Amino acid sequence: MAGVYVTLFVCFASYTYNRKSVSFVTPSLIGEGLDASDAGLIISCQNAAFAVSKFLAGVLSDRTNPRLLFTAGLLLSGLTTLLFSSSSTLGVFCALWFANGLAQGCGWPSCVKYIRQRAPPSQLGTLWSLLSSGNNLSGCLSPFLSAYLVTHYGWRTSVSAAGVTSLVLGSFCLFALGDATPSSTETSNQNKNIISGSKAGPETFGDLLRDPFLWLISAGFLVVFCAKTTLVDWGQLFLIEERNFTQREGSAFTSSVESGGLLGRIAAGYLTDHLIRRLGEKPDPVRFQGRELDCWLQ
Repeated sequence: MAGVYVTLFVCFASYTYNRKSVSFVTPSLIGEGLDASDAGLIISCQNAAFAVSKFLAGVLSDRTNPRLLFTAGLLLSGLTTLLFSSSSTLGVFCALWFANGLAQGCGWPSCVKYIRQRAPPSQLGTLWSLLSSGNNLSGCLSPFLSAYLVTHYGWRTSVSAAGVTSLVLGSFCLFALGDATPSSTETSNQNKNIISGSKAGPETFGDLLRDPFLWLISAGFLVVFCAKTTLVDWGQLFLIEERNFTQREGSAFTSSVESGGLLGRIAAGYLTDHLIRRLGEKPDPVRFQGRELDCWLQ
């Protein structure tokens, strides 16, 4: 089981490195004649496709083998990134980066399927945060790697390096990952005990969409990721163009944002498990809009 988590962690970090590879070289693209508005269009194409594909991949992960979905997304991300590095026109840039966004959505839903079916319920938050912190770790290291490659070899080499990394790791995880099934009878029984006899969760997709708590969480994610995307995608460009920072200094700013996110994400996962264990000790069930949530807090 440890090998599966390590593989998912490294490959999910590669997803992030691939997704941000063009954002890291945006100053170089603009320096070669691309307008800032054109660079924004390229990145927006990816973000729009990513939002749609992340939802669709979540539905597919419940109906297909998550190993194949995860691997296919990583391989397609690598292929579109390599093609991007060899292209020159705005239309092709936008089309390829839109396709990249569609492929990127396959990553996290597949990871969630593995976590839910393999992780003990008492450690779900901690393992969830540890695995997703691959996103932040990649964000800490890849700006410096990209800055080095851009400075010494040009932006095309920097982008193609992300593509090759994704293709290599995608080929590896195709064989390294097993099916998303519980790792032991104990884990399976624990999950069954949590959901057996409970009506706390939504029974249909319509019930899920009508749940106000879901929309509250979604709004929170929207605000957080708007701020993060602005800082990570455009903070480096602002510092280089408006404050005359070097590429390395701009990369250090991007890395610092992700460094804080790495620590905060792990701490949040651990505290979530701790609080749930504490709340789960209460004899009376917690209620939300008249529904018993005691099974969620065990």
